[in-house]
Amino acid sequence: MKIGDSAPSLENLSSDKPAIVSFLRHIGYRPLVDKTLRDLSELAEKHGDTYQHVMIAHGSEKDVDDWIKEVNGAEIIKVISDPEPEIYRTIVLKK
Repeated sequence: MKIGDSAPSLENLSSDKPAIVSFLRHIGYRPLVDKTLRDLSELAEKHGDTYQHVMIAHGSEKDVDDWIKEVNGAEIIKVISDPEPEIYRTIVLKK
């Protein structure tokens, strides 16, 4: 995909505004994923409701929920668990 391409529908996302989507391949590497969350949170605060802010995490729903409880900034971002990584394959690999 290229910037500006239409992405497949994602659960619970609106189609009336663009989305900034970040993929986290492994939530176990905390320095990187925590920084990615902080960076996306800053974008969300800066742009407000102009965009939807989404993180797709390669981890079980429980692991993702536990991680989110430990870090700040996820309140304004939609975080989706993608343990099998089906969403990643559909959007990035187009399979």
